[in-house]
Amino acid sequence: MMGMPGEKEVLLETDPDTFWQTRHYEDWHAVLVRFGSDDPGRVANIIRRAWWDRAKKAQRQAFGERP
Repeated sequence: MMGMPGEKEVLLETDPDTFWQTRHYEDWHAVLVRFGSDDPGRVANIIRRAWWDRAKKAQRQAFGERP
């Protein structure tokens, strides 16, 4: 799940070896991720941000600032 508008397009353009989609997902606010990324920290951070964007206020406060 993506957070900020345009984030999906940026990921698909800047790292197509990691982030990709099929036609089925073109209109979804989601992106597919290949295992074995050269930058697993980047993938983990994107997942954290997606969670944070959907977390409840108390969860955000417990977690801290948006990654």
